[in-house]
Amino acid sequence: MCGGSAIDVELRYEAGRATVTARGELDLSTLPRLREVLVAVASRPPDEVLVDLLEVSFLDAGTLGLLAGAAKRLRPSGSTLHVLVRPRQATLFRQAGLESLLEHHAE
Repeated sequence: MCGGSAIDVELRYEAGRATVTARGELDLSTLPRLREVLVAVASRPPDEVLVDLLEVSFLDAGTLGLLAGAAKRLRPSGSTLHVLVRPRQATLFRQAGLESLLEHHAE
């Protein structure tokens, strides 16, 4: 994507769950913001991390890699990472072999 892409990332903690909500486009220029939030979550891992991408209009392979890596880093603490996506995005996760992250997804 072009250098004009933007992302808004919000983090909320409640009842053993961290919810990371992203809005906008996730690409090479905006992934550092999501990475920063996921690193903060990993420093205090809750029981579950939910990454809500329902308001993300674009995501690339780097996003898939970042989320797969975050799930792997959280696993030793007993924390799980799930991703909430639209059906079209879910197809990308399935094609990449990351269906296990899609326990929570919009159909």
